[in-house]
Amino acid sequence: MAEPCGTAHDPPGHIDLEEITQNAHKLLQEAIVKSNNLPRDLSWKLYASHRHFRNATDQLSKNTIVLSNCLINHDYPKQANFKNGEIENNLEKLMDINNDELDKVKLKIEKVKNGDNHTNEQIFNKPIVNPFMTFRRNNTLSLLPDSNTVMPQINFKDKIDNTYSLWQPIITYKPNNIQPLQVQLEVDDDGNDLGYTHPYQIELDLYEPPKHFLEEDDQPLEFPPPIESTVFTYVDTIEQLQNLVNELHLANEIAVDLEHHSYYSYQGYTCLVQISITNQDFVIDALKLREHLHLLNESFTNPKKLKVFHGACNDIRWLQRDFGVYVVGMFDTYEASLVLNFKGKKLLDLLKRFCNVETDKRYQTADWQIRPLPSEMILYARRDTHYLIYIWREMKKLLLKDPNGMNLRQVFENSKRICLYKYMKPKFTQSSYLELYNRSNKTFNSRQLAAFKLLFKWRDNQARSADRSVEYIMNNSILFKLSEELPGDTETALRCCQGATPTLKNHLVMILPILISCRDLPLEPTLYHTPASIMSALEHVEQENQSEMLQAFSSDVTKQEEPLTTLAPYAPTTGILASISSTLAQNIYRRGFLPPYERYKFYRNLLRKEYFGKLFNYIQGSDQSTDQPAKSIKEDAACKVISEPYLQLKLTNSASNDNGEGPSCSGIRKQQAYVTGH
Repeated sequence: MAEPCGTAHDPPGHIDLEEITQNAHKLLQEAIVKSNNLPRDLSWKLYASHRHFRNATDQLSKNTIVLSNCLINHDYPKQANFKNGEIENNLEKLMDINNDELDKVKLKIEKVKNGDNHTNEQIFNKPIVNPFMTFRRNNTLSLLPDSNTVMPQINFKDKIDNTYSLWQPIITYKPNNIQPLQVQLEVDDDGNDLGYTHPYQIELDLYEPPKHFLEEDDQPLEFPPPIESTVFTYVDTIEQLQNLVNELHLANEIAVDLEHHSYYSYQGYTCLVQISITNQDFVIDALKLREHLHLLNESFTNPKKLKVFHGACNDIRWLQRDFGVYVVGMFDTYEASLVLNFKGKKLLDLLKRFCNVETDKRYQTADWQIRPLPSEMILYARRDTHYLIYIWREMKKLLLKDPNGMNLRQVFENSKRICLYKYMKPKFTQSSYLELYNRSNKTFNSRQLAAFKLLFKWRDNQARSADRSVEYIMNNSILFKLSEELPGDTETALRCCQGATPTLKNHLVMILPILISCRDLPLEPTLYHTPASIMSALEHVEQENQSEMLQAFSSDVTKQEEPLTTLAPYAPTTGILASISSTLAQNIYRRGFLPPYERYKFYRNLLRKEYFGKLFNYIQGSDQSTDQPAKSIKEDAACKVISEPYLQLKLTNSASNDNGEGPSCSGIRKQQAYVTGH
């Protein structure tokens, strides 16, 4: 890396930290791009079979080990060196060193902010502004210590409520209404609270897009001018917000987008609202004007104005939660891309397709709560809405080419359905942990699953009380690792918390008793863990079985020649029972795997063959004095119908007859002994 060159005005020994950071990040990006181009998996094995490739990669690995050891020996002389070929050990050492280095950086930043004279402040003469590095949605890494984390929600006039109570709409005034403002509590048949009614339910149900939005444009819309030459206003005062509201009164088409933050907040909050109209862009500081943004309802609920969003599912809910703003009359370009069956449906794909504009998505997961916002982030925010009105016009042309003329209306209907979404606070139930557990490939025993459930509950409680995301308190990988390994001491627990925030490390004293108590639990037999996808398939199969069985029974009853004057016991024929059994067996094959309890139920039915045989004979009115061979044939037929789904699982072939017609009554006890023994 080239040494940074100071300017003529810099004092001797001056170090430009921002320049070093940006150069290091640039080199890091280049290294990542090159490493991603290396072959992987089977391709790697194929290339490694060539001597020249193998020699080059081996030498590169040795060089990396040597350079890494030179770096760590300077600050960590007692640290064991990296060794070639020991990937897992090297990775663990590297994570420990990175954590220590981050702790040092946090400590020095803390000293500078507290005015410590022993710290060389010349090194920190410029703020570290690298938002796409200081915040990553899928990780808990933060370059700032917890005590210095900005919490704008402290200054919100509305109280943040993270309790388990229902969220209530905060709207107090309803412009453009057909029905006056009414917010009522909805309950189900059992009296359980479901939530509050949508304030604009009636208006959305009766909404019909204006005629000119459903027809071809008289004049095509000109391509938007470059962002740099477009009038732009950063709205952070009430006067500027009122001017924006006046501008929206004159516009017929309004492009809208939001930037949200959810890492340092349990429910999250909106940081920016971007709005574009013809030849003008606006970016609203939603943190500063949070309690005044309800003024947008005047235009956002006006059915004569079209609001253009892209992927508005979350935006609609965030507008309701933070500002009490609702939308009536929307066109979602994402829904349009679904109807048009575009291969690329993201906004960056639409920008490339219709506007030939490349978008830098590195700010997509940036920390939008930082102030002041860098110019690069403001430019990124403007680009999300600057071209959106033009994209809507171009997509309308494609939708109107439908010979049936229904594609455009379908998009408006789908968009209206999204406008009816209601914000609901995150729910927590005693089985909430199973949703995360079912998505994983883990198979825990009773102790591990108990620890997972308790840690999941502890994490949610801590996140609600501290107003932090659950990922900030404890990310999922650490949650699974602690539950799986069940450490019994602090040192082992710290090894499981690699990359965790200081908050989690400081709370290990609360976590350890939970883990230790779960280690002492009796080890119960592990029950089969059925994934949610299979459970859904099982429910579908059961519905099919019930429907087919009812249809078969009813069709057989209607074939009777004489009407029934008295309701007699219905006796299904052997053919109907065989048909139902065959359908059930086919459904079992579609499942791919039958849980143990399901196998038990089929085997239990097998053992009840005598009961079913007698009941079958009784319904048919057969004489008890019937000869034994005929009775045995009927019992064998009933036994085959009931046991066929179980036997075709191929648990054993010992109970089958030589003629292949299923088990006889004499083979039941043998099969019972076999299953019991296994």
